[in-house]
Amino acid sequence: MPFFRFFLFVVFVVTGIGELGAEEDLVWFDKFEAARHEATTGRVIFADFQAAWCYSCYYMEHRVLSQAAFHKLAKTMILLKLDVDKREGYELKEKYKVKFLPSYLLLNGSGEELGRIAGEQTEEDFLAQLLPLLEKVDPKPVEKLRLMLEAGKIEQARLLREEMLRSYPALGKDLNFKLIWARVDFQWARAAGKVEEAAEAMETLLDLGDGCELAYDISAAQDFQADVEETRRHALEIRERKKLESLVNRRVFGLEKDRCADLRSPIEALLYAYSALGLKKEWQDTLDRAVKFFGKASKRAGLGKDRNAEDNWRYFLETAKRYDELDKLYPRLIEAYANDYVYSYRYAKHLWGRQENFQALKWIEKANLLAYGVNLISVSHLRAQILSGLGRSDEARELLKREIRANRERFSKEIQKLETLLGRI
Repeated sequence: MPFFRFFLFVVFVVTGIGELGAEEDLVWFDKFEAARHEATTGRVIFADFQAAWCYSCYYMEHRVLSQAAFHKLAKTMILLKLDVDKREGYELKEKYKVKFLPSYLLLNGSGEELGRIAGEQTEEDFLAQLLPLLEKVDPKPVEKLRLMLEAGKIEQARLLREEMLRSYPALGKDLNFKLIWARVDFQWARAAGKVEEAAEAMETLLDLGDGCELAYDISAAQDFQADVEETRRHALEIRERKKLESLVNRRVFGLEKDRCADLRSPIEALLYAYSALGLKKEWQDTLDRAVKFFGKASKRAGLGKDRNAEDNWRYFLETAKRYDELDKLYPRLIEAYANDYVYSYRYAKHLWGRQENFQALKWIEKANLLAYGVNLISVSHLRAQILSGLGRSDEARELLKREIRANRERFSKEIQKLETLLGRI
């Protein structure tokens, strides 16, 4: 165990942080200015960017933020929960260039960013990143590069990397530094449209990495790999398949203590790899395994208890087109999470995809009663498509016009898809 994590573990045990369960409920602000006002006491703001549809957010809520270790640290912070579908959360997401959900930003009273943690994390990894930020410890070189990469500051990261190598030549032999180095090159080449250079960086990542993050790297590579020279592309696809098979067997279906926080992405990437290579049996076997795995986890916890596992079960059932099982599961999920629009919307979308518009209308109307902000635009978009599919095009057009008028100023980017649909109906 690295020294820092050993130190962290000792601190938790000595102070009692490691005990299971939270001692008391935390107080979360939902308005930025209110949190900033409280931050005048000198405490930092812990801003949690999340959304009702974010399955990864439920993992963090269930496995990390509700645990006693975080509660102990939370007493030193001002807690701010931001729903990115609401106007303020949406605007702050754009301002701070939040690209992943969930994301956790530490801000001072002036709103300046002090650091961030992006995506699902195991409790150990999350705390190992949070504690140095709270203690205002100068991040190590690898951490500085990671923060720049997550903030999308690719050019600055490339310059910083060269400066670090000049100051600390030994970093060139550090595995973690080389991994971040390769990710910086990979993201830069992707953004610049340099597919062969991106492929070269991907080859380096495959040489160096075998952790959970590799699934994200490979998924990103799969977006542009069709443009890579054929021989090189085929060799990459074979290597990616082998890496992903190992990752999925060890870190998804393996021992619980070894599992990734995000279990869906490695399986998705592996299924894509099988599809690219034409391996139909392997694709089906892995998909069936995923359905069984997440179904068993959901049933063991009891429906309504582990939304992350339940949503993974739903997702892979849909991928497998196991419609009879989905028609039983969806109403149960809607009942279990009766206060939000998510599963009513998803079931309506699923039924619409099957051209069962009459049934879909029932569920999209239910979702419409619970939707708000940005997600109301998505609900209205689907609702108009369903109405049009039922021959009620006049109603669909009036609905779209009404939503465009109401939301043009607040959500100008998202409203464009309603305008496009209006032009087609």
